[in-house]
Amino acid sequence: MKISKEQERYLSHTNKASINEAKVNSQWILNIYVQHVEDVYVFTRTKRFM
Repeated sequence: MKISKEQERYLSHTNKASINEAKVNSQWILNIYVQHVEDVYVFTRTKRFM
């Protein structure tokens, strides 16, 4: 299958975009997870002191 220069440029661009998107998504998931862990930690500590 022969790929033209235009298609090549398009493919490399979409590939980079999807890689960046994946990085952003994993960072976002990590932030939510950390937030959740902190919430649980604070909750258990405050419960203990009550």
